[in-house]
Amino acid sequence: MSNVLNAISGSQKFFMDNDKNKLIVNLSVEKRFGNEIRKIWDEVKFNSIALKNRGFAVQNYIELNSLMFIGINPSYNDIPGNFFYDDSHTETHKYFKKFIEISSEVGLNWSHLDLLFIRETNQNEVKRLGENCLGHIFYDEQLKISKKIIETTKP
Repeated sequence: MSNVLNAISGSQKFFMDNDKNKLIVNLSVEKRFGNEIRKIWDEVKFNSIALKNRGFAVQNYIELNSLMFIGINPSYNDIPGNFFYDDSHTETHKYFKKFIEISSEVGLNWSHLDLLFIRETNQNEVKRLGENCLGHIFYDEQLKISKKIIETTKP
């Protein structure tokens, strides 16, 4: 893909996909929703949640009007901290292989969003946290933002 146009305006990034003769518009989740996400992690009432202390990870750029694949939460890679990550790893990570195949088959660009921003590899731990009252509230706050992201990107 060659990019002749590459610009950033507010919370959006634009570039031209010459192969498809199409202008691609990506939403910057960090610029548009970063403060809301950080606010959840700054909430003192959630300090007792061990998974919160690892930090969050959120896909930064999501293409507008694309095929969207939804995940539950990002895996934990033993590096604590808060991350808005780019999609440079999607071409090589095995998790995304099927998304690439499906996208190619239907001829649509694709994006990915994890509904929860907590970082945990064991889904039983994710489920367990959601079963207690405080964990449920913690998840609810994240899901409200994910809903806004989905509504804004219009997959």
